[in-house]
Amino acid sequence: MRQGTRNKKQKGQLSIQVLVFSAVALILIGAFSLWGASFLRLSVRDLNKAQAFASAEAGIEYYRWHLAHSPKDFQDGTGHAGPYTHLYFDKDGEQIGEFILDITAPPLGSTVVTIKSTGHVVSDSSIQKIIQIQ
Repeated sequence: MRQGTRNKKQKGQLSIQVLVFSAVALILIGAFSLWGASFLRLSVRDLNKAQAFASAEAGIEYYRWHLAHSPKDFQDGTGHAGPYTHLYFDKDGEQIGEFILDITAPPLGSTVVTIKSTGHVVSDSSIQKIIQIQ
């Protein structure tokens, strides 16, 4: 009888060891999954910030080009006060964002125009980048 009792105790100890090992493994897998998801979210947010900056930069370049072809037009060709919103597309024609231009005409006797461009992305409306030049 003693032998049978002993085997049952050993089997019970093995079950506890397997249970503890499984719990530790599940905790580690869960932690790595959360870490990976956080890293992915951070990477996507960084990509969206870069795209918003590129959008704002495109607005600056566009209006510098516009002024080179129409040096006295400080209303984006519309004839009314701004801000002026333009859609921003990737190379495949998909809209990835927009830029909003605020143009300040130069004061009398000056030729210095102030252009403020605010870039946004479609995928995350909470992100914006602002560039201002003179």
